[in-house]
Amino acid sequence: DARYHLDVIVDASERMSTLIYDLLRYSGASQEEAASELVSLDELIEDVQKELELSIAETGTQLHIEPLPEVMGDKALLRQLFVNLCSNSIKYSDKNRAPVITINAFGPTLQSGLEIADNGIGFDMEFAKKIFEPFNRLHNNDEYKGNGIGLAICSKVCEKHNWSLSAESQLDVGSKFTIIFNDQLPENESATT
Repeated sequence: DARYHLDVIVDASERMSTLIYDLLRYSGASQEEAASELVSLDELIEDVQKELELSIAETGTQLHIEPLPEVMGDKALLRQLFVNLCSNSIKYSDKNRAPVITINAFGPTLQSGLEIADNGIGFDMEFAKKIFEPFNRLHNNDEYKGNGIGLAICSKVCEKHNWSLSAESQLDVGSKFTIIFNDQLPENESATT
């Protein structure tokens, strides 16, 4: 009996610790003034792969990365953005097939934006806007651990850079997140989301 109650307390304290950590990250992404430096997204994604190396290996995730541009932005915030998007793709992978994540830029000079697509479990499009709000989760904690902060952080990071973030998904097929670099578009090119 005591062992059971101890396990419940330990589990609850671990979840509380994770929640506090995630809230601090969300608060930081919300309040920090975004720095502006030239960031190579190719190099940034290499760093993200190293950070997620263990979960990539454990799940057998395949990454297909096309050449990516350099952008003006805050390197630390952008790293957080891509870690969250890639780790979400791994977390919500379909157990019946190997996870595949594809990252590619688009536009005449690859400066219009980029897409991160996966072949995971997907979600119903009626929740497409809600997934970017804090604490909104489409799955319970027993199925997939988390606090519903990750995509809210992604949304804040894009907002800080004057970028647009949107999602498209199909259940049992996968999801695609599109980032439009609004402030990096040439004057004669317009962005639609």
